[in-house]
Amino acid sequence: MEPEFFKVPHLESLYTQPDLLRPPANAVPTQISILDYTARSARKLAVGDLSNLLATTHADSVTWIDVQGLGSLELIERLGTLMGLHPMELADILNVPQRSQLEEFDDRALMVMHAATASDEHFCSQQVSLAIGRNYIATFQEDPQFDCFQSVRDRILFGKGHIRQRGADYLAFALIDAIVDSYFPVLEIYSDRLEALEAETTTAPTQKTLTQVHFVRRELLAIRRTLSPQRESLNALLHSDSLAILPTTAIYLRDGYSHLVQILETVEIYRELASGLVNLYLSAIGHRMNEVVKLLTIISTVFIPLTFLAGIYGMNFNPASSPWNMPELNWPLGYPLILSIMLVTATTSLALFWKIGWLKTDGIGGRSPSQSNKP
Repeated sequence: MEPEFFKVPHLESLYTQPDLLRPPANAVPTQISILDYTARSARKLAVGDLSNLLATTHADSVTWIDVQGLGSLELIERLGTLMGLHPMELADILNVPQRSQLEEFDDRALMVMHAATASDEHFCSQQVSLAIGRNYIATFQEDPQFDCFQSVRDRILFGKGHIRQRGADYLAFALIDAIVDSYFPVLEIYSDRLEALEAETTTAPTQKTLTQVHFVRRELLAIRRTLSPQRESLNALLHSDSLAILPTTAIYLRDGYSHLVQILETVEIYRELASGLVNLYLSAIGHRMNEVVKLLTIISTVFIPLTFLAGIYGMNFNPASSPWNMPELNWPLGYPLILSIMLVTATTSLALFWKIGWLKTDGIGGRSPSQSNKP
């Protein structure tokens, strides 16, 4: 049963505007968890307690409302009414994906960020919105499956760190720091992939290698496009004049900002490495082609005298006038013999070319990766 939220009449009328708020396509049902804590204790609240939250919580308590899933539009609208969020703010929360941004007000702020949810296959992210008030934080996540705030919950529930001793702005820093830190495991994945591609490029480069390098470059570009506006938003929050962010929290926000800058610098380094792998691939292919041309030159040099001899034996000398005039023309099996020699020579050459990989289609002038690992 959904809770009966506190109503704000002038805001409630704004929520009835058609097509202003729409849940994302394929959005999961909304789940809400509430943590209310002071320096001495922390408690979980039921969603039904949210209607009386402002009246029951103490002035020194901090409330964290975590909304996971954006599928329940009515529930999110009521929550926005309770917190005094403007419909345009809820539109930024619901209409995903949004560019990372910061909206500042006198006593609160809304920050839209993106947390990394990459797998081993490709990079992806989910939008995370933070409504920051004087004594509350509301977070809105697209998918509970990619929750990046579990460590923050544990620190609150078990009294670890300094979150309980500080206000809502410090909780905002902890949540932002968790979002930023979600990119470090992603960078580890791409570091391993670039290392594997470098080894493959130097040993047995194929067209597939080049395709994978270009794919990694596009993925890193997507990460940079996601993080660049996020850096601007965090920098704006760092210099914010909103009363929701106290000056004592600025030093912690600077630490989170430095982590974000470090991630962006690492992404740029990886993109340069990927560009270097493209050049390395082209150099390796060019070197391999040079080796092929050298070997073909050797083969041509060997067969030029044989061609010359074949031309000599193609001249019409009369064997009857002299026993030295092409006696093999009188052999009963001379013609089948020379054809057999030609067939054996051609078959041997093709077998040699197949063994060294020139007749295979998996690469340009080189062995396949499975063959290159064989002794």
